[in-house]
Amino acid sequence: ELQGLGNVWYAGAWCGYGFHEDGIASAVAMAQRLLDTPTPPIPWTPISCRMQTTLAERALLGLFTKLGGSMLPPGGAVRLILPSGAETVVSGPSAAAACSEVVTLTVNNNRLFQRVVLRSDIGLGEAYMDGDFECE
Repeated sequence: ELQGLGNVWYAGAWCGYGFHEDGIASAVAMAQRLLDTPTPPIPWTPISCRMQTTLAERALLGLFTKLGGSMLPPGGAVRLILPSGAETVVSGPSAAAACSEVVTLTVNNNRLFQRVVLRSDIGLGEAYMDGDFECE
């Protein structure tokens, strides 16, 4: 193990398999050792990319887009980046109206859709607190 030997610390993609995530992970590990803390210095929870969705998840996404579209103001839009990497847009009435800004939600867990469909704003708050989605 070379990390820390002679107070030299290494970080970079080459510390793993060559992906940029490996570089981030090695930088977090290096900072953790430098700070001598048992917990990472920044929130670090890897998010897996699940390519397939179940029939129930697809149905809930459909209900979510209809419910979300009915709640958005005229001309409003939300861009969803799904865990699979696919994107979809939820738009309010009169979607043809020009939107000054489009909100982007990165969905980390498909349970977001079930929570919002079944529990509306409370479900949305719970999903946010549990990291099911991120806002940009």
